[in-house]
Amino acid sequence: MKNILLFVLLVAVLIIGFSIFTFTLYEKEIKRIENERYDDLSITTTTIANDLSFIFSSTEKDLKLLASIYSNKKVPSTSALSKIYDSIFDSNSFLLNIFFMNSEGTMKAIAPKIFKCEIGNNYAFRKYFQKAINNKSIVFSDVLSNFREKKNEQNYKSIIVVLPVCDDENNFKGILGANLDLNKIQKRIRAESLTKKMSTTGFYCIDYKNSTVVAGPIDRSNNQVFDKLLLSIAKSAFFDKLNDKTFTFNDKKYIFSSNVVSNINFTFQILGILPLNESIFSFKQIFKQIKGIVVMIVGVIIIVLFIILYNEKIHKKLKSRIRDLEINIDHKKTVESMHCITESDYFKQLQEKINSIKKD
Repeated sequence: MKNILLFVLLVAVLIIGFSIFTFTLYEKEIKRIENERYDDLSITTTTIANDLSFIFSSTEKDLKLLASIYSNKKVPSTSALSKIYDSIFDSNSFLLNIFFMNSEGTMKAIAPKIFKCEIGNNYAFRKYFQKAINNKSIVFSDVLSNFREKKNEQNYKSIIVVLPVCDDENNFKGILGANLDLNKIQKRIRAESLTKKMSTTGFYCIDYKNSTVVAGPIDRSNNQVFDKLLLSIAKSAFFDKLNDKTFTFNDKKYIFSSNVVSNINFTFQILGILPLNESIFSFKQIFKQIKGIVVMIVGVIIIVLFIILYNEKIHKKLKSRIRDLEINIDHKKTVESMHCITESDYFKQLQEKINSIKKD
């Protein structure tokens, strides 16, 4: 019985020890996977941020080049801009169109010709036009919806980049501008989401200053609460107020990484969001590590059980032999005692008296 109790105690100790070990191993594996996914997100967000930074800077350089061409010449026409657009920007470009506005803010030329309905519209009310006149430097707008004065213009959202055109005497002639295609920026960001096989989350371009989500995954639901949370995270991450790389929303844990777009004209930030249960797709690695330990523990339990049962059997045999020896010893002692009695002088004298009585 004592052996059985010891065995039960041993098994309990092994199970408790194994449970503690497995939990510790599980925690370490979860942390390792979190760090791996965070590193992947960091690399991807950095790549997207660098791509957008390159898009903005290259657009700025292209406009400066165009401005230098037309600074001492007559204003560009739609046909002239169309040739430039078709030869340079039609392919492998994030530009939706390029245009020229005169000093009064009236659209005079635009390419490609699909946007020709915008010619004649006046954009002097736009902040980017007013800043370009006052600062006489390149201006990047916020995300804007296209102004549709005639109602037959194309309906789109874009980021507008404008550069003042001045003559040699620094007289303002108008502005050269370009609309950055927000759909292409969306596709660039969504391409990473598809590559990473994400669901309703993925990579976001966030303008934290203006509290807007510029771009994000195509199949995400319009959850204003979630968007507010993302904007709060983006703003805190920009000012280095977040030390953690996870957050919880609706009892679901997410891992995130952020990177700022390097351009002084923007407050854009790329935010990568990934549900933790999507990042930890399998526990096979954990099972591989503990499988050998489980086999070893089961082996130890079997060996200990075999030893206990074998010892129990030996113990029973020993007890049986001891009983037999005790019986044999008792019998021998009885025989020796009887022999001692029969050989004693008293017994012999008694025997002689008995015999003499029998004769008489």
